[in-house]
Amino acid sequence: MAAAITKALGKAPADRFRSAGNFATALTVEVVGEADDKSIAVLPFANLSPDPEMEYFGDGMTEEIVNALTQLKGLRVAARTSSFWFKGKSPEIAEVGEKLRVATVLEGSVRRAGNKLRITAQLVNVAVLGSAPRHRRAARRLSRNLTTGQHVR
Repeated sequence: MAAAITKALGKAPADRFRSAGNFATALTVEVVGEADDKSIAVLPFANLSPDPEMEYFGDGMTEEIVNALTQLKGLRVAARTSSFWFKGKSPEIAEVGEKLRVATVLEGSVRRAGNKLRITAQLVNVAVLGSAPRHRRAARRLSRNLTTGQHVR
């Protein structure tokens, strides 16, 4: 950051940044840095069913996973509000990793068909985008006593 400020304060105009945007970019690059290897972002789970209530279920699922991951020592979890910025968008995983400075992204979906609930999740290593993601799916019949945490592992 000191180098960017020093350049911005250069005596000769040729020594300074050409625009405030260039200065802001220089500051951002220095502050943001590289992603920590032990870092993850949980993207909002997509609702793949026509039921609008499943949107709330997917958001709740995302929040529960974020809250559970924050309990793990040594793992940096991107803030919920930062991850939810991507809700309703179809970003490239590399873009998510770069913007949130994470090495791993968890994305998923929820789908309800009648009394069946299907939850799909995949864990993607941002640095190895060509590799197959770790993929997990759970499908259960809905009941009053459904505790999803017991079924998705």
